[in-house]
Amino acid sequence: MKIFIVAGEPSGDMHGAALMKQLKSLDSTLQFIGIGGKQMQTQGLDSIVPLEQISVVGFFEVVKRLPMFLKLEKQCQKIMIEEEIDCLIPIDYPGLNIKLSKFAKNNNIPVFYYIAPQV
Repeated sequence: MKIFIVAGEPSGDMHGAALMKQLKSLDSTLQFIGIGGKQMQTQGLDSIVPLEQISVVGFFEVVKRLPMFLKLEKQCQKIMIEEEIDCLIPIDYPGLNIKLSKFAKNNNIPVFYYIAPQV
């Protein structure tokens, strides 16, 4: 089973790593691909971008990196289809994760939002 998991900040990386560890204890054959930091990578995540590259705060920081975020969104969508991802686990990080969740739902990929984004 292939799981696409996305954490966009250090706290999400910590929670994602703990979740991955528990899931692997239930099924050691699980494969994880997506976005996360060193803690999630230690648990076996094949991260497609360094967490530091997307962990930004503030409106202007996001705007400055908007082309990168749009490219990353398309890259994630492509991977979900080409890798035949079985489910998406978004962790907080609403800017990207809500868009990816809609894409997944439209492509019949189950979504399990682990930590809902805070408003």
